Amino acid sequence: MSTVFGDLIEVVKAHPIIYDIRMKGYQKRGSRREKAWQAVAKCMQQRGHDINDDGCRRRWNKLKFAYTRDRTLRRIQGTPPLRSSCAKYFDSLSFLNPFLDDYKARPRTVQPIVLDSESDDDSATHSTLPESESENDNSPNNRTHLLTMKTDLEVKDDE
Repeated sequence: MSTVFGDLIEVVKAHPIIYDIRMKGYQKRGSRREKAWQAVAKCMQQRGHDINDDGCRRRWNKLKFAYTRDRTLRRIQGTPPLRSSCAKYFDSLSFLNPFLDDYKARPRTVQPIVLDSESDDDSATHSTLPESESENDNSPNNRTHLLTMKTDLEVKDDE
């Protein structure tokens, strides 16, 4: 008897639009990826699993996250983690390695801070940075960016 996760790995592997960030249409939610998830769900149902496309997506994301975490721990510790939720599928998920490396190496664009020069109040300052890249990020680039932003605001206040 096959498991849901084992079958899900096989079926998703046949649909690279789901995991290959370099594919055309990967970033466009609602198009080819949605159709791929529907096809995955249909294949899973044909294999005897009662699961829809949202269930497939949730299970896949959970599996991919566990694999990524375990892979990182293996690199750091040099040995597999003692408790792993995806150890059974670790080798089957290794086809994701190039795509996970590409995802981490992708260029990150930082949106500029938009200042409304018409207004004198502080509410006119809008940051277009996502929450995860805001003041909590202590990377050198972000610290420089925040320092520049602070200096710009101080200069504006002095005028």
